[in-house]
Amino acid sequence: MINAAIAATFAFAGVRTALHGGPAAWILGAFQLAVALAFLLREPERHAAPWPALAGALPSLAASGLVLAVGGPTPWSPVATTLLALGAAIATLGLFSLGRSFAVLPGVRTLRTAGLYRWVRHPVYLGETLILVGAATRLGLWGVGCVFGVLPLLAWRILLEERLLSAELGWADWVARVRWRLLPGVW
Repeated sequence: MINAAIAATFAFAGVRTALHGGPAAWILGAFQLAVALAFLLREPERHAAPWPALAGALPSLAASGLVLAVGGPTPWSPVATTLLALGAAIATLGLFSLGRSFAVLPGVRTLRTAGLYRWVRHPVYLGETLILVGAATRLGLWGVGCVFGVLPLLAWRILLEERLLSAELGWADWVARVRWRLLPGVW
C-alpha cells in the first residue's frame, strides 16, 4: 500500500512537472514517472537499514525538491537542459539496471552488478547529481551552494548503502572490479 502511495506521488509530480512544457520539464517528468514505475515493481527488502541510516535518503529528497522548485515554466538554458538530459538518462538507465532492487530508503534487496553498475557503483546518484547541477545553474551562487551542501550528504548516503551491501554475496568481487563509486577517475 505504501509503495503504491509513493509511486502515485512520483507519478503526480512527473505529470505536473511535464505539464510545465519545454524539454527540461518533459525530461524531469519522464524521470519521475520512471521512479514511480520502479516503486511499483520493486522487490521487498531483505534487510532494512537501522533508523539513523534512513536519514541517508535526505540527499535525494532534497535534490528532488530543489529541482522541482526551479522547474517552472521559464525555459532552461542549453547547458542546464543538456546536464538535465544526461543526468536523467544515466539515472533512468541506472533504474533499469537495478531492476526490482530499487529503493529510496537504504536497505538490502539484491546486489546488482550489470548494466551501468559495471562502470560505477552508484549510477543513479551520478545521474541525480547531474540533474541537480543542471537545476543549480538556474539559481546562480545559491544553486552552487545547494550542490555543495547536498554532495557531502550524498557521499554519506553512498557509504551507508555500501556498509549495508558489504555483507552480500559477490560484494567483494564486484567492488574489486568496479573501483569508482560515483564518477570514474574521481571517486
